[in-house]
Amino acid sequence: MPLPALIPCLLLLLLCGNPAQARPLTLAMPYFPPYSYLNAEGQPDGTGVIRLQQLLTIAGIEYRIVPVPNYGRALAELEAGDVDGFFIASPNNKRSEYAHFFGPLMLNRWSWFYFVGKKPVLCQSPTVTIINTNTQYWLEQQGCGPLHTVHQAADLISLLTDGRVSAAFVARKVMREEIRRQGLPATLFTEQPELVQPFGLYIAHSVLQEQPALARKINDALLQLPPLDSD
Repeated sequence: MPLPALIPCLLLLLLCGNPAQARPLTLAMPYFPPYSYLNAEGQPDGTGVIRLQQLLTIAGIEYRIVPVPNYGRALAELEAGDVDGFFIASPNNKRSEYAHFFGPLMLNRWSWFYFVGKKPVLCQSPTVTIINTNTQYWLEQQGCGPLHTVHQAADLISLLTDGRVSAAFVARKVMREEIRRQGLPATLFTEQPELVQPFGLYIAHSVLQEQPALARKINDALLQLPPLDSD
């Protein structure tokens, strides 16, 4: 092909870009230890972060992580278009209005916790959970309460100890980690399992429309993820 004829083709490639080299994803990471948090060096860490890194490395997708205080902020920033997605999260109808869920990266087990020998009437007694989490959403959908919310797992135990609530409803690894961190005996609490939910990654619908190959890459990578030793 003569050189003059090649010029329009080259210009078209420059203008349209290479779809295989899409911009890096910006992903919000709620503070939710031990799944997602900033370590002592200020770097994203946790079991959920490790699984996300495995997934996106297999998929060949570039990304950057933006820490946010909670899931409510993550969803708000996604709605505003400030981030492309968030992790590590379980699905609910509100989140799925704005984004598509990919998973599971792992499983998230929800449990009730209360002091040994003091079992309340679950879902009908004062209950605490972490604000803007899916456990709060579930409790509200079930009509449980009176419902109290806190920002950190440490406050779950504080409200139980003070007698302001009779039970905590939360991801069991979150509560178990906080019990361990405070040096409390695990035998102080009774744990009653309630639900098992998939834990994964949300990507905004608008981003998936802009990058049609993205969903296929993520789904293919999910099939190649190494199994977890435990969840």
